Amino acid sequence: MKTLVVYATKYGCTQECVSILKEYLQGEVKISTAEKCRYDLMQFDTIIIGGSVYLGTMRKEVIKFCKRNQKILLKKR
Repeated sequence: MKTLVVYATKYGCTQECVSILKEYLQGEVKISTAEKCRYDLMQFDTIIIGGSVYLGTMRKEVIKFCKRNQKILLKKR
């Protein structure tokens, strides 16, 4: 099982959380920031997306990533 974790962080807390999460995931796990994600999303079984919420809004990098890849993401776990 292949998992991709895509995240955005401003101060580094989300990055620390992703590092901890990776230890608990089984199979092959890749990590990328939302801005610089160059992976082919079709090759992953599961895609986890994370980022901080500030004033009720997710980080803009995460929003852009989700909009850009919406069709593929809707087919993934």
